Amino acid sequence: MDCANYTVTLFSDLTKRVTLQNLYNDGGFSNMGVSDAVMEAFMKEQ
Repeated sequence: MDCANYTVTLFSDLTKRVTLQNLYNDGGFSNMGVSDAVMEAFMKEQ
């Protein structure tokens, strides 16, 4: 499994348990180094 597929799978798994808003408010994405641009691109693919 390559890195991109693993990352998407990881995000999909996370979003089943907590909302993106909660993660963002908790600083989860900031700590992971995920920028707003990356998140926007990810959400468009959903």
